[in-house]
Amino acid sequence: MLNIIKADLFRIFKGKGIYICIFSVILLCSVSIYLRAPGHIGLTNESALNLALEEYQDIETPEDVRKIAGESEMLLDEGMMKTNGNLYYPLIFIAFVVVCVDLSSHTVKNIISTDVSRKTYYFAKLLLTWGLGIFLIILSTYFGYFGNIIFNNPSNVSNILDITIIMLRQLPIFCGIMSVLVMLATVTKKTSRYNAIAIILIMLSQMLIMLVITIFKIDSNMIMQFEFETIIRSLAVVGSIELKTLLIGVLMGLGLIVGSSIIGIYYFNRCDIK
Repeated sequence: MLNIIKADLFRIFKGKGIYICIFSVILLCSVSIYLRAPGHIGLTNESALNLALEEYQDIETPEDVRKIAGESEMLLDEGMMKTNGNLYYPLIFIAFVVVCVDLSSHTVKNIISTDVSRKTYYFAKLLLTWGLGIFLIILSTYFGYFGNIIFNNPSNVSNILDITIIMLRQLPIFCGIMSVLVMLATVTKKTSRYNAIAIILIMLSQMLIMLVITIFKIDSNMIMQFEFETIIRSLAVVGSIELKTLLIGVLMGLGLIVGSSIIGIYYFNRCDIK
């Protein structure tokens, strides 16, 4: 397993893709630091969306954003942690470069042998995806934190321990999402299929949840608390949070890890490797 991970690390860092991915994370943090407002990609809950529209309806220039954000009571680093759902898109690339490259180029058959089982190969890919993904999460967290201290008001920041605790709270659900992406890459095999499904996966799940809420007249708060971006936002609170909120994040993450790993290994053990 260790040899597979080492070989993949050498291959990945020899290419340009990983550096573009790292640069994109740094760029996203830099824009948030400059505007003093966390960016957001994807859907959000209706109340948060309406609040954002009311607050920013008169914005015309980046300086307007900086002015409004500067008057906000929310700490920027805490706000950036609330929008860590944006990291889903760099994580798509991580799973792609770790898993899809081998499967689409058919080099996987040269790796799997009597000494390396399919299960070992799968878990090596999963652990490497987690490792690289956690590296990006750490980079985003502390680049945003220290960048905010350097370029904005140092007194308007959280304690570094609080930010670290928020990051640790979010890791289980992120590992769950990465596990789903590894499973998806293993099942689809083809680069085009994987990208097509992975890119819209979160947004599609949000739209389906909204549809269920609308059709069955279900309390939106009851269902949305189990949605990926809602979990990320709920965990990104400086100070203590409700035990229920923490358990939802941890159990959802563990559930995704176990469920996707079972499906991924089951499929990979039975698929024809060409």
